[in-house]
Amino acid sequence: MKKLGITLMTVTMLTTLLVGAAVVNSDIAFASPSETGEEAQPTVQLTKEQQNEISALTREIMDKKKEVISKYVDYGVLSEEKGQQIIDHMDEHYSKLEQNGFVPPFDKYKKHHHKHRE
Repeated sequence: MKKLGITLMTVTMLTTLLVGAAVVNSDIAFASPSETGEEAQPTVQLTKEQQNEISALTREIMDKKKEVISKYVDYGVLSEEKGQQIIDHMDEHYSKLEQNGFVPPFDKYKKHHHKHRE
């Protein structure tokens, strides 16, 4: 019983430290480039060869993920509807990547403006 108490106390302390570190660093992670002194992400266009390589890798990853989703459906972890919903979402994501020349939208996550605490 004493070991369980010590283990729980240790896990609680480690979790508190990790969450605290994440909160302290979150202001920097979500700050705009002007607040952190960084430059904005430049617009990049990949060559057809690069796009083909990224496309092939992305399709391989998606095929494996779809295989995992199918297994979850087979094992009853996910319903067929939920599995299909996840696969449809993955296909939509791939279509958006394809439309953008396989360059992810980096500025999508820069909408949050957090003020630094003093």
